[in-house]
Amino acid sequence: MYGHGIGLDIHEPPVLGMTEETILEAGMTFEVEALGLPGLRKLGGEGAYQFENLLIITEDGCSTVMGLPHSIFETSYS
Repeated sequence: MYGHGIGLDIHEPPVLGMTEETILEAGMTFEVEALGLPGLRKLGGEGAYQFENLLIITEDGCSTVMGLPHSIFETSYS
């Protein structure tokens, strides 16, 4: 899964993924998710992250409604 539709509920169809056949149309809203799992910390890895952007499909492509800057930042942890 790469994302999902939103509306009255947070997770709504269609689910964006390799097998989804829904044609995207202007006015649809989607939460696009990028999930990275280099290794769970409790299993000795470095941790995980999830990056999401809320998009509205437009006649010319899409428009980002909200989201984090497209950069990677590092924080310290104990």
